[in-house]
Amino acid sequence: MSKQIEIVEAFTGYPEDRPRAFAAGEILNVPDDVPADFAQLVVDKKHARWAKPAAKQEKVS
Repeated sequence: MSKQIEIVEAFTGYPEDRPRAFAAGEILNVPDDVPADFAQLVVDKKHARWAKPAAKQEKVS
């Protein structure tokens, strides 16, 4: 399972060669949506935080 970050404030960043707008509340998969080094940078700058994994839901029969 990949790690995720949650954007806490809207900003425009450059995870690759072009600018990209990030919206508050957006959940991104690392490294599928953004590279790991970019994710760490935006977490360090307080634009995002590491998302907590969703709790496993139990089946109710």
